[in-house]
This record gives sequence, structure tokens and C-alpha cells, in this order.
Amino acid sequence: MFKQAAGLSVGVMIVLGFIGVSAPSVRADAFPQTFSLHVRVVTPPVSGEVSPPPITTSVSFYTMGGASLNDSRAEDVPELAAGRYLVKAGAIPLSDAGTPLSDAWYGDTPYRSRSTPVEITDHDVTITIHLVHGGVISGHVTAPGGGIVAGGSAAAFLYDPIDGSYELAGSSQTDTSGAYSIHVPPGKFVVRGGQEPINAGYVIPDYADRLYGDGTVVEVSGDERVDGIDVELPSWSTTTERIAGDDRFDTAVTASEAAFSAGVPVVYITNGLNWPDALSAGPAAAHEGGPLLLTAPSSIPAVLDGELRRLQPQRIVVVGGPAAVSDQVLAQLKAYAPSVSRIGGADRFEVSRAVSTEVFGSRVQSRTMLVATGANFPDALSAGALAARLDAPVVLINTGGDRIDDVTRSFLFSASLVGLSAVGGPAVISDDYVDQLGYFTKWGGAGRYGGADRFAVNRVLNGGDGGAYPSAEWQ
Repeated sequence: MFKQAAGLSVGVMIVLGFIGVSAPSVRADAFPQTFSLHVRVVTPPVSGEVSPPPITTSVSFYTMGGASLNDSRAEDVPELAAGRYLVKAGAIPLSDAGTPLSDAWYGDTPYRSRSTPVEITDHDVTITIHLVHGGVISGHVTAPGGGIVAGGSAAAFLYDPIDGSYELAGSSQTDTSGAYSIHVPPGKFVVRGGQEPINAGYVIPDYADRLYGDGTVVEVSGDERVDGIDVELPSWSTTTERIAGDDRFDTAVTASEAAFSAGVPVVYITNGLNWPDALSAGPAAAHEGGPLLLTAPSSIPAVLDGELRRLQPQRIVVVGGPAAVSDQVLAQLKAYAPSVSRIGGADRFEVSRAVSTEVFGSRVQSRTMLVATGANFPDALSAGALAARLDAPVVLINTGGDRIDDVTRSFLFSASLVGLSAVGGPAVISDDYVDQLGYFTKWGGAGRYGGADRFAVNRVLNGGDGGAYPSAEWQ
């Protein structure tokens, strides 16, 4: 993906081609059609430099939900199906000389929230992204009393004057003296220092994060270096809160009240007396920006009635067939939203596959999927939070046999996955089964989040015991 250039303009043509995966008894036309996205990155002239230093350019691709489709440091890039995507470009000097260039989203803006989505329909697409001269924020991250925090981190968050929000613009690890340096676009920033490297996936309970000046705004113009932005970290402290209600229905409402305001785009509703449908519905609700609430099979609890009136959703999606949530309840829900629909199926496995297909697409945009046994709930329940962060579905599979059934095979191939991971140890999902799952990924391999029991699996999913925790979106 990288291209070096010594001139004033850098052109990078990224061609996203399709690479098939072979597996037994699968036709070549089983994969959906993909298209090429060509990206040209243009850098500005550098004032006063006859021959600017060479640079490395990179392009990153994201789903609209924020999941990365490629590692901007890798040379391989994802093939793209029809859909909408966000694209960001950047450039790094290959020497200390020269002026730093700031990252830019398509639409020539430093703000992801204002970037222009690239829409791919039925043909290849070419876009151009112009970079601009950026600035540098530098300083030290220190421990209480001025001690050195080597290997810590600093992050700069760009202020958006339109809506008053902040979004991550750049980050840096501290060196052995505690010093950091962050390339940023022109704008206003708050700077956060921390003890752990960005996205390390673990916490050392000694010092807590802190904003520079407890939130002092730092303004940077193009070609400007702002030094002395030092952050002294406070001692670590923890707090614990409980979200709970009188019963499971009330607890779901209490969680919704803590996270969502009125006017949500969607509310997902499942049977509160049985668990399978909720396991796939949770990541789907997160993908679409709404809560998951619980109902009785044949009546709407009073606490759910109150929360739906408060939320005023644009849509309601019921997950589960009529045996799980009756048609009578479905009809009553039409009083709370202009659109009410059902995602159903003959059993928990069909419902789970239908949620993935209808919500995440027949070809999952994030290219990532987590699968768990449908025979029990702990592993799939723990996987839900990680799936929401990855913008990925959790799909229940029947692990009772020694091979993947034909319906599941067809479903997995149509998803055209890069990342596919089983959740659960070998006692739940056998090694042979995980090997078979590898047939359905681009590179021919599947991962596992496993452990000796449900508690160990939960720790691995959350980054403990050497487990992998995903990098933050929008990097």
C-alpha cells in the first residue's frame, strides 16, 4: 500500500482486487462481486525547500460503523463490495527534515464526522485526497511528583466547533525520558496523557489518565510546533457502579436509561425468558446505535412500555419467531414506532444467521465474525461486547456434530470473511471444528478465544491471559 516519492505530489493508486479462498465443493461464483477503489494522495508544496524529503503515504479504509478494513501499515488492502465506506490518508517523512503533513479524510477534512463517504455501487471508483501542512504537539508525561513515565502515551483530540465534540487526531508513545511528540492537523486540541501505550489492552493500576491542564485547549496552526504540553498523571483510583432493576426486564430498561436519550434510531427487543435470540441481537443493536430491551412472550411489561415511550424510537426490531415473541406483541409494538419488523427463523441458529445477514449484510462489512455454540449462553454472552467493538456479528452455530452443516457452510462463505474466530474452549468447539472454520476466511485460518472454563474465556475476550483486544476504531 505504501509508495515513496520525492516530488511535490504523491499519487497512490490502491487497487482492491479479489483473492478467492478454496474449499471443498464450493463454486467460484459463491463469492459476491467486488470492485476496485483507486485512491490518489496529493501533498502540498513545501515552502522554501527545493527538494522536499521523501515521504511514506498510507491509506486506511473503514466501514461506516468504524471497523478498520485494513492495517495502514500493511501492504495488503481489502476488496470492497457494494456499500458505503470512509477513507483516510496520511503521510510520514522518512527523515526528520521537512514539514509534517496531517492526516485527512476523504472530503479533505481532518474530521471523521465531516468526511465524505465513498459509495460503491456497480463499478470501480477513483477518489483524490489532499493533505495539508500540519503541526506538532510535544511535551512530557510524568508520574506524581515528576517521575518519568517511559512507554506511556499521549493522545491529541481535535475539537469540532460545529457540535462541540472531540475526536482522536493522533497519539504517541513516550520515550525513555517520558517525552512524546504528536503530528496533528491545524486546529484546537485537548491532550490526554496515560501510563499505558495506546491500545495496549491492559491496565497497570498505578497512575490514571489525565487531560493537560484538566482540559486546557491547545491551538496549533500549520507548520507550528507547540512544546511544553506536559501532563502529570494522578495516582490510580477505581470506582464501582451497579446497573440493576427489580427484575430482568427492569434491569434492561435501567441499562437503556443509562446509555440512550430519546429519539434513538432503533430498539431491538427479544424474549426475556430465554437467552438465545438476545445473544445475536445485542451486537446488532450496538451496530445500529440502539438498546436491546426484553419483553414477555405474549405481553409487554409495564416497564418496557414506559421506556419505549421515553425512547421514541424510529424503528423497532423484534428478534425471534412467534413462539419467542408473539404476533400479538408485535402488533402492540406498532404503537411505539413508525416501523416494526421481525427477524425470525425456525430455530436459534436460523435466527442468529438471519440477524447477521439482515443487519450486518450478506457480506459482513467489517469482514469479521465471532461464532459460539448455541447449546449454552456464557461464551456468546461474553463475546457480545467484543463483537460490538469490532462491529461484528455473533453467530450461534451447532457444534454437536463433527462437521459444519451445509446451511452454515453456505452462510459463512457468503459472508466473505477475513477474520473468523470461535469463542469457547476445545470442550465446547473442537479443534477439528475450528480447522473447518478456516475454510471460510480469505487467508484460510480461523482463530479461537478459548479457556478452561467460561470465566477464562471471558478474561481472554477482554484481553487478559494473553488474549487479543482489538485496536480502537478510527486510528
